[in-house]
Amino acid sequence: MAQPPPSEPPEQPVLKRDGFSIRGTWFGVEGEPRLEGDRLLELFFPERLRLKRDQKRAAEDARAYFKKAFFAAQLRWYGIPFKANAKVSDLRQLLRDAVLAGKCSEVPESVKELERAMRRDYEPAFRDWAARAAAWEAEQQEWKDAAWEKCSTPAERATQDLDRFLSYYFLTDGRPDPSKTKEPLALYGFEDRFALHRKAERILGLETVSGGEGEMRTICIGWDRTAVWRLAQQIDSRSWERQKEKERALWDDAMEEHRRLVEETRQQGGPKVVRLSPEPHNLQKCKGSYIIRCERVAEEYPSQSLFTLDVGRGRGPNPRVLDGALGFSFFQGTMLLALEQDREWLDEFVGDSGSKGEEDDEEEEAPSEDDDHDEPDYQDGDTDNDDEVDEESDDGGDEEGDEADERSHVGSTKKRKTAWSGMAHERPKKKAKSAARRLSILLRGRETGMGEILPEPEGGYLEFLDDMFTHFKGKVDLPYVGKAVEIEGFKVALRAKRAAEPWENFSEDAYEYARVARWR
Repeated sequence: MAQPPPSEPPEQPVLKRDGFSIRGTWFGVEGEPRLEGDRLLELFFPERLRLKRDQKRAAEDARAYFKKAFFAAQLRWYGIPFKANAKVSDLRQLLRDAVLAGKCSEVPESVKELERAMRRDYEPAFRDWAARAAAWEAEQQEWKDAAWEKCSTPAERATQDLDRFLSYYFLTDGRPDPSKTKEPLALYGFEDRFALHRKAERILGLETVSGGEGEMRTICIGWDRTAVWRLAQQIDSRSWERQKEKERALWDDAMEEHRRLVEETRQQGGPKVVRLSPEPHNLQKCKGSYIIRCERVAEEYPSQSLFTLDVGRGRGPNPRVLDGALGFSFFQGTMLLALEQDREWLDEFVGDSGSKGEEDDEEEEAPSEDDDHDEPDYQDGDTDNDDEVDEESDDGGDEEGDEADERSHVGSTKKRKTAWSGMAHERPKKKAKSAARRLSILLRGRETGMGEILPEPEGGYLEFLDDMFTHFKGKVDLPYVGKAVEIEGFKVALRAKRAAEPWENFSEDAYEYARVARWR
C-alpha cells in the first residue's frame, strides 16, 4: 500500500424527514429524548408527587427540559400538530393540554409508519456505509500488523499498540502468563508511562516501576518485583552518570568562556569604568554574567543547567547598590550587592521597597562616632596600591578572624539593623584593598517547583579574588539549603545576560497575593 488509510472511518449516513432523523439503528428527533406521558405529567405538575425531594427533583428537571426544541419534539412524537413559528409559551400550553387529555400515553400509528418508511429508504445507504466501514477497519488492521512487524524492541511495540504489547509479552488467551517473559523489560524511549502503569496494575502479579530522570526516564515491567526494581535502579545510576557528564561539559564550555574573558580583560589593562559615574568604580567592575559553583546545591538539587548570577545596573535610588539575577536549580530571585563599606545602603534600599515585614521592630539607633572610628579606611579599587595584594592574598591571615568575619556577614536578616549593627567591631582588620573587593549581599526570590515566593531576605557576602573582578568566593544563606553556604563565581561576560526582577516582586505583599491567587 502506497498511502496510509484515512485516520477516521467513513461517516455514517443520516436520513431526515418531517422533523425525525434516522442514523444507523437509531430513530428519533435530533437532540431531544422522548418522554412517557407519566413523566411529562410529573414535570408539569411536580406538586402532585408525594415526597418533597421528588417534587424538587422534578422541578429542577423541568427547568432543564422546558425549551422550544423539547416541546416541539414531544408534540411530533405524539402526532400533535403545531405551527412552526409558534411561540414557546404556545407550545408549552399545547403539550400541557395534551398530557392532561391523555394524548401522550403512546406513540401514534402515523409516527410508527413514518419510522418504517424511513428505515426502508435508509437501508441501501446503510448497507453501503457498513461495507465501506468494514473495508476501512480491515485496512487499518493491515497497516497495524505491518507496523507491528517492523518493531524490533519492546518499547517500539508498546508505542505501536499497548494492549497488543501486553498480550504479546505477558498474556496467553487473555490470562497472565509469567512463563512467557521471565526477565524484566526496560522500555527505553517509551513515553506513555502512565497508561502502561494503569493497564499493568489490572494484570495480577505484573510489576512496573520507572527509573532515571529527564530524557532517560524509563519504565520497567516484569513479574519479579525485586528484579524490576533492580533494573530501574541500574537505569537511575546510568542516568545520574549521564547527567553528570552533561553538567561537566556545560561547565567546561563556560570555563573556557571565563578564561577567554580573563585574558581579554588582562590585555585591555583591566575592566573599564566610567570615571564620572556615581557608582563606585569597584562596584562597576562587578557587573557582568557569572557561572556559580555550589557543591551543596548541586548535591541536593541536581540540575542539567548551570547556576548563574547576572549583575547589572541597580534599579533603586542609590547608585551604590546593584541588583543581580540569581538562578539556581531550585531557586530564582534577585540579589542586591553593595561594597562592604556601603552595606548600610542595603537596609535603606530594602526599606524603600515597600515590603511588609521590613519595618524595624525596635527603634533604630543613630550611628555613634565610635563606630565611624572603628571603620577601616576603605579605598576604591582604582587606587595606586595595586601591588599590595595578589589574587589569593585574602586566603591567609588569622583563621579565627575569618570565622568571625563569616559570622558577621552570614545569618538571618529578619531584623537587619540588629543583625548588621556593630559589624565593624567584629570584622578582622584587613587591608583596604582587600576590603574594597568584598561585597555584602541580600537576596530573596521564589522556589522553582510550585513558584512559591520566599519574601524573607537572606544575607551573605562575596569576595573577589582578583583586581579584574572576574573570580569570587563567598558565603550566603540559601532557603531550603542552609546557612553560610559556600559559593564560587567565574565571570563569563562583561554584561549581564538577563535582567533581575524588581525586588518588590518578592515582597510579603507579593507573597500574599500569589498565595491567594493560586487557589482562585
